[in-house]
Amino acid sequence: MKKFLPAILALLCVLLLLPGQQAAAAEPKQANLTYLEHPGDLVVMFQYDRENVDIAFLSPSGTVLRYGDAGVEMAEGDLWRTYKISNAEQGQWKVEYDLGANEKIDFSIIRQNLGAWLQYVKVQVADGAVQVRFLAKSGDVSYYNYEVYAVSTADPTKAVKLGDGSALVDKEEIFTAGEKTLSSGSYTIRIDLIAISGDAELFDSMTSEEITYENPNEPGTIAGFYTQIDPFNHTVTVDWEDFADHEHNGYRLSVYGDGDTLIYQHEPEARETRDSAVYPSDTGVLRIELQWCSGSLWSSPRVRTVDLKNGERLSLRTDEITGGGEAILDYSVTELRTLKLWVDGEAVDTLEVSGSGFVSVPLHPDINRLYAAMTVADSVCYVIDTRLFSDVYPPEIQLFEDLDRKIFTSDRFQLIGRVVSSETLTVNGEQVELQENGDFSHTVSLTAGENLLELRAADPNGNEALMSLTVICRPGGMTVEPDSVSVEHGEARPLWVRYLPLMAALLASALIAVVSWAFLRHSSRKNGVKMLIVWDVLVGLVETVSVVLYMLYVRQSNSLAFLDIVERSQQAAIRHLRLQEIFGQISLAGAGVLAVMIVLTVLLNKRNKRENKG
Repeated sequence: MKKFLPAILALLCVLLLLPGQQAAAAEPKQANLTYLEHPGDLVVMFQYDRENVDIAFLSPSGTVLRYGDAGVEMAEGDLWRTYKISNAEQGQWKVEYDLGANEKIDFSIIRQNLGAWLQYVKVQVADGAVQVRFLAKSGDVSYYNYEVYAVSTADPTKAVKLGDGSALVDKEEIFTAGEKTLSSGSYTIRIDLIAISGDAELFDSMTSEEITYENPNEPGTIAGFYTQIDPFNHTVTVDWEDFADHEHNGYRLSVYGDGDTLIYQHEPEARETRDSAVYPSDTGVLRIELQWCSGSLWSSPRVRTVDLKNGERLSLRTDEITGGGEAILDYSVTELRTLKLWVDGEAVDTLEVSGSGFVSVPLHPDINRLYAAMTVADSVCYVIDTRLFSDVYPPEIQLFEDLDRKIFTSDRFQLIGRVVSSETLTVNGEQVELQENGDFSHTVSLTAGENLLELRAADPNGNEALMSLTVICRPGGMTVEPDSVSVEHGEARPLWVRYLPLMAALLASALIAVVSWAFLRHSSRKNGVKMLIVWDVLVGLVETVSVVLYMLYVRQSNSLAFLDIVERSQQAAIRHLRLQEIFGQISLAGAGVLAVMIVLTVLLNKRNKRENKG
């Protein structure tokens, strides 16, 4: 800090300001600082644990003073700041603060004649060396320690330590460095001062004006490097193996995007000669810089600029999953270039391309490893190195039952099914709404006679599946199967086989009738009536069970849940439909038997009553 006369007698205080995290928008807080019994200079040093934050001072009269105001000076270093308020008024002083990222802030109040401070820093560049002259004053200590840094004006976060030492107060110190420690460039020189007075640790810092330095011993620029651009994966790979030398102690690779936006920076060891970086997809221009070091000196960078949007380029138009069976590569070159293509490690083609255009690369079904390489100007090679999935498999259409050639008596029916790996489904060109799992239920309108239904399903990659079937509408008639054979478990069977349960039920009814007649002839009519009533009850129970089971099977067959049965096992679905048909036939036959037996029971009972009266 310049020309302020702090004085000795340190009152070391610790101001613990609300430990914990504070939001950036938190209200500033106030705390008492000190009470000045007499007007004079007020010097306060603050120490932080995470970051330097601004402090405002509130005078006894209520005036708010900050750095930059008249009479307020400030010096700072790594996690510390020292403020000086000249001619501070008498009375109670306060501070206003925001912790920021800090958990606490420590401070010490320095009164007159305590401290050590720098008066000036002068820098001279001559004969490849940097000469720094500076002077510090103190009313208490006789010597101090210092550290000298060169801070890059292009990037103030980069500071090179030139050296350190000790010096006497009130005596100009001369420090010389540069030839072996400082690379060419623009810098400011910063002096950090540290002094000890009893239990008090004193700090000060001062920065020079900007200087330009050219180091005569700076290593020469690396001879070159190769650049590989992968626009599909947005990576840039730099290879300098052919240009590496045993004198190189290490390297620094810097990648900038669209000007001076640093994308990547890394310092590989001497044995490493290849490095890669990922750049944002919207980057227009890449600037690549490669340096090598000898000792602590860095060479000037070898710079290469690549225009990704308007220069020569190679790009992949095809998505990672494609249904076209081929990959499309777009190119743009300023002169004749060679494009080499590989699929799954096998060379496919070598093409000479010029101007702008595209090439197509045939793909195998399933997964393909595509590699394409095209070298353009200035040792830049564009590559496409990726895996593509060639989807040539059409989606699948599943219906819950075989509807082809089926006869309907109504002018509409519900088409229920599921599509697998499909994005859309149409029936005769009409869009069908699909559920998330692919299930659908669609009402189809029919006209009298044969109706052709065309179901077309398509996946996102353009693969299509087509199912055609014909259904017959006969208004007012009974729904029957028109074919003379049925197909079950993959085998064709005569249609009469499907009605075996109905035939068996009719045969059983005939047997029951014969047995009942024989029983009636050999027993009294009274016992015969009782026997028929028992048979009526038994047949009625069987009929009730059959009807209930038939209704349950029909209900399930017409629900979307039946599609899950179809998907799990087609055999189970066939058994389900077969049982539905059997219970339907039993119900029909049972209804006829029950009606005949009830009529016989009523007639026999009436006959008995007439005979009893007679």
